[in-house]
Amino acid sequence: MRRAASGFQSRSISARGTIVNSLSRGSDARLRKRSDIARCQNTGAKIHCKHFLVLFIPSEAGTSRLAIAVTTKLEKRATARNQIKRRLREVFRAVRGDFAKPVDMVVIARRDIQSCSFNDYKRELIGAWKGQGLLPKTTVY
Repeated sequence: MRRAASGFQSRSISARGTIVNSLSRGSDARLRKRSDIARCQNTGAKIHCKHFLVLFIPSEAGTSRLAIAVTTKLEKRATARNQIKRRLREVFRAVRGDFAKPVDMVVIARRDIQSCSFNDYKRELIGAWKGQGLLPKTTVY
């Protein structure tokens, strides 16, 4: 990995050999329009995990994008919901450049997610993505 003059890691090379800006989370990585999210929910393939439901379709935008849903039913406190979202975005950011094809993805949190650690999120989501062939099975994260 290269380091910027400030000492922070600014770029990394993904498993596919593409350079990914590791500090960037920009708006191009998020599904924002309700129509895109609805299309993903209505026509997308589903991955059922213990703590998540993942819906995905091939991306029309040319890059992988993510939308996250954590309802107040799961957690009343906004700070806890936001922490869950931050952790999910970080897992997605770490593998975003490695997807076989760009995908639009909606991740819906399920019950008992509050008891999970970051490593549990990472293991569960990456395992599900590898199982569906979205990520290469040989790459270690």
